[in-house]
Amino acid sequence: SGLPYRARPKPGDGYASHSLKFASVSNAANIHDDRGRISIRDTIWPIVLLEMVYQYAWHATEIASEPASGAIRRMYAALREMPATDIDAAIDLAASHTYLFNPRELISDRHIVDARTSHDYRSRFVEMMWYDLAEAELGRESSLKHALDTLVRVRLFLKAAVDMRDIADREWVFGDMTSAINRAAIGPQYERNAEWLVLMRQGILDLSLGPGPRRRDSDGLIRLRSRYPEVAEISVDHLFNAFVPPWSKEDIGSSLVRRVRRSGLIQGQSIVGSGLTRLHLSDGHRCLNGDGAAERIWVLGMPSEGTTYYNNYIPVPEDDADLPHRESHLAVVDCLSSIGISVASDCVG
Repeated sequence: SGLPYRARPKPGDGYASHSLKFASVSNAANIHDDRGRISIRDTIWPIVLLEMVYQYAWHATEIASEPASGAIRRMYAALREMPATDIDAAIDLAASHTYLFNPRELISDRHIVDARTSHDYRSRFVEMMWYDLAEAELGRESSLKHALDTLVRVRLFLKAAVDMRDIADREWVFGDMTSAINRAAIGPQYERNAEWLVLMRQGILDLSLGPGPRRRDSDGLIRLRSRYPEVAEISVDHLFNAFVPPWSKEDIGSSLVRRVRRSGLIQGQSIVGSGLTRLHLSDGHRCLNGDGAAERIWVLGMPSEGTTYYNNYIPVPEDDADLPHRESHLAVVDCLSSIGISVASDCVG
């Protein structure tokens, strides 16, 4: 996309957590879609953005050391008094206050992508990184980082609200939505972004080509052509592909998995029409075959997460911090019990 990843906030003493209100697991049962297969973009995503507004207003009013403006305090008071089930009215209220906090614009960062020259692109890229780094260094004092962290915390709400295997806009969910969440909330440590800025200032790291340059090799040289007119073409000695695609069953090095795939025991699931696939799993982490039946094959960890943004490396900053470990443990217990090995489901393994 050509957009920088936002840095994770600097660790500090304590964590300013506040219960989810509109995007809570208990509120997921109140979400309905009469059109059949649910559209996350139209039905679920607006609630996630609403929760970001509520969390931002709460943090700015109750936690941040800098006093919040009167407008933010009034918006927070109004959202606080609303019933959690009155989602439409709350969304309308938040939409009328986008001049205070606009999560949709915050996540999209279109002003960087729409740059017309390499100078504009680099300036906007650096400006965003400087601003975001300042917020990251505030740690728990940053209302912005607290709001962005909502994108990680709502994963249980998403699971409770909709079956990810039966959504109408799968391409958008596993493409635009997950990419935006990864970029906005699950970025590198703030020190990594600081290093980027130092390298750019020293002239070691150059962004003049901009996003998506075209490769045109000739005369044994690697040539890259920019999308911007003033940087026509440059030659490089080496080219490293920094893109890491979603986990694919075609990419795995296991000969056993390759043989099982050829036998038809593993059912693949396409990702955004890119040709990449992931394993299609049941709720119990079992692989599904071509008939949709669960096989005695379990998958744990990243392969079972596919391209979803919630994974075993991002903890939940509240009571469910050990959820990934408990889910994995229960899957192992189920696996062992099917072959006659009894393990207590509540033991710590």
